[in-house]
Amino acid sequence: MKETFGQRLARLRKEKNISKEEIAEKLGISLAAIEKWEDDSASPDISIILSLSDILGVTTDELLGKEVLNPEFVDPKDKEEFRQTKTIEISDDGEVNLHIKSQEKQKTHSKLLTVIQSLYGSMFLLSLVAYILMGVFITDRNIGWAMGWLVFFIPGIIGSLVSAIVTRKIHRFAYPLLVTFVYLLLGFLGHYFNFNGWGVYWFLFITIPAFYAIVSPIDHYLGKK
Repeated sequence: MKETFGQRLARLRKEKNISKEEIAEKLGISLAAIEKWEDDSASPDISIILSLSDILGVTTDELLGKEVLNPEFVDPKDKEEFRQTKTIEISDDGEVNLHIKSQEKQKTHSKLLTVIQSLYGSMFLLSLVAYILMGVFITDRNIGWAMGWLVFFIPGIIGSLVSAIVTRKIHRFAYPLLVTFVYLLLGFLGHYFNFNGWGVYWFLFITIPAFYAIVSPIDHYLGKK
């Protein structure tokens, strides 16, 4: 016959030499509640399970009676998938939510962040080299040193685009930086090609609030999904 939660709780408690009174005191609940759990007439809330497993010195899987694979037959790489971070979030209306996040996913996320940071650094160095080359080899003063510094906008634009794609959060794209880059570029080119780039394209900045107004509900939907 399969062991019930109450039987398992009583067995683990006795194995750890912990009394019902001690558990009740640490959890801040009545002794009657512990007794109801052990005779299976009631079950603890999910928010209690984590604290209860800590008191007993066991995992939540062991407390809930989930089967655990024999470590001898588990590949070391696969063990990472069983490691999880459990956090409890209590909403404003009192609802308790249990969040379980695999450490494997956390490591993947950390690796992606490292790649993005490396991308930023590499592109900045390339921009610096490009700026120096433009200043040295382009003799036209209106383009060389005068306009070359605009290349430093590129790492932020491309890096934020990669970050938005990886995290699936469109608002992380540095759209204001892109607008500023385009406006400055048109302004300098207008001076070079004899058209008023500064006075005509200021309306580009109006698209910034429109951009966030559009992507905010999209990000909210993707976050829920």
